[in-house]
Amino acid sequence: MGHLWGASGSDLGLFRVMEAPSRLPQRHFCAVCGFPSAYTCVTCGARYCSSRCLGTHQDTRCLKWTV
Repeated sequence: MGHLWGASGSDLGLFRVMEAPSRLPQRHFCAVCGFPSAYTCVTCGARYCSSRCLGTHQDTRCLKWTV
């Protein structure tokens, strides 16, 4: 049995294995806690799920600073 990263012609080859794009909508996760998110930071575009995570994000992780 061949391995996926081999170079011989009988192996699958890691870069030759293709998967069709998903028909399901893309899932978004909170940048702070990892739970599914429904909101986006207007300053930097990061995703968050609650006002608590938004506060943490703005205090410690928001990457775009305004002058």
